[in-house]
Amino acid sequence: MAHLLKLSFFLLVLTRVFHVLTSNVIYSVTFVPCNSSSTCPQGNPPAIGHTFALNGTLNQNLTASINEQLRFVLDTNAPDDPFTVCQRSSEPNFCSETTQSDQFSLPITLTGNAISVTFRTPGIYYYGSSKHPGMGGRITIYTSNDLKSALTNTNVDILISMQNVCKRINAIVNTYPRYKMLDELNLSFCTLNCDGIQKLSNALRHNTTLTTLTINYQEIDSEGAQHLAKALYYETALTTLNLYNNRIGDLGAEFFAITLQYNKMLTTLNLSSNSISSKGTKFIANALKRNKTLKTLDLSVNNINFKGAKYLADTLKSNQHLIMLDLSLNHLGPEGAEHLATGLKYNTTLTVLNIKYNGLEAIGSNYFQNELAKTPSRIKL
Repeated sequence: MAHLLKLSFFLLVLTRVFHVLTSNVIYSVTFVPCNSSSTCPQGNPPAIGHTFALNGTLNQNLTASINEQLRFVLDTNAPDDPFTVCQRSSEPNFCSETTQSDQFSLPITLTGNAISVTFRTPGIYYYGSSKHPGMGGRITIYTSNDLKSALTNTNVDILISMQNVCKRINAIVNTYPRYKMLDELNLSFCTLNCDGIQKLSNALRHNTTLTTLTINYQEIDSEGAQHLAKALYYETALTTLNLYNNRIGDLGAEFFAITLQYNKMLTTLNLSSNSISSKGTKFIANALKRNKTLKTLDLSVNNINFKGAKYLADTLKSNQHLIMLDLSLNHLGPEGAEHLATGLKYNTTLTVLNIKYNGLEAIGSNYFQNELAKTPSRIKL
């Protein structure tokens, strides 16, 4: 009897400890209509016009701590757009192109199906449809509110010259002394105004260690783009700049185009979802005729039509340095596809051209048949 009492007591303590370490948050998941010009997430295919809502809120980004369990219960059938939770995806894909190994469970499609995930590692995760992009949101996992882990998914030191850009940076700088070795920084968690962007840009002019900078979801406009472009003009150590889901527009694109003509360090530029039209694309395309270092350019989820495709196609005839070009979720149409297919005939270095969800129709896809026959992985239709 004494042994049974000890065992019962041990199990009771263990249950209470586990309850403290692991909390459970439940989300009701519904598949609902959305408006492509307002309530649909970025990247939502126009022909679908539906997305997932969590507890009635569309496009909700979630925040949780390590060991916190999130449970997603499907309250409507979604046979054509299975719901899943994943890692190693991107925005606006939200799990749409992940493999089964990156999904935390098999996708669910029927009312009453559920997915429960307990996150053990800090970083960025996603929920959404395993079949179509633009139907989900981001899940940010912190280490017990440790903002050092929240800023990046790797061991990153904080550069003292970034102080006062936002309060969260100050909190880290004041408690984390090894700040002079910063090589990667994610400021998507801050709320940066134009003054903050200017301070950051001024610091970047003297940067010798930072190689990757991510500033997503900050509503950076053309003025903020001008500050950042000026910093890059000074040949900083930065090789990767991610500005997904801001609003730099065509004028901001022009500022970056000027910098691209002179910068010899930047290899990756993400300007996805920035309200760039064919006018802004023309500036960038012309700059790439001179630039010899940029390898990856993401212009997805913008407002680029067949004219912008023609500008880029002309550039591809002479640029032999770009490796990846993402134009998915624009408005290229069959005519844009024809221009790009022609440009590819003269290009030997581009290994990936993503033109998914562009209204190409059968005629537009046919322009790439010869290229697909030679290198199927080169074109994503």
